[in-house]
Amino acid sequence: MRIFSMLLLAAITLAGCKKDAASGKLPSGYDYILHTKSDGQAVEPNAYVYFQYTMRNDDSTVVSSYTDPVMPMVRVPDTTGLGRPLTTIEEALMLMKAGDSLTII
Repeated sequence: MRIFSMLLLAAITLAGCKKDAASGKLPSGYDYILHTKSDGQAVEPNAYVYFQYTMRNDDSTVVSSYTDPVMPMVRVPDTTGLGRPLTTIEEALMLMKAGDSLTII
């Protein structure tokens, strides 16, 4: 499961690109680009978050949630006393609001 999560997170790409894209580094060490910064609702601890992703290798799509019948969902943990490191997806989702687009490299 951890390997799948890391593989998924290493190349998660959500569509969208604007000139005002922000970039940085997640605590896990992966670089990210926040393409779309919306005014949507922020992620709250213990909330269930639905998202779409596309994993790419150069110009080829390796995996995409857009073809799955069920949208992926993650419960964003409360980091207070969590007792484990956050996954890369959890780190990325905590930076985002509803409607945002982010690429993890």
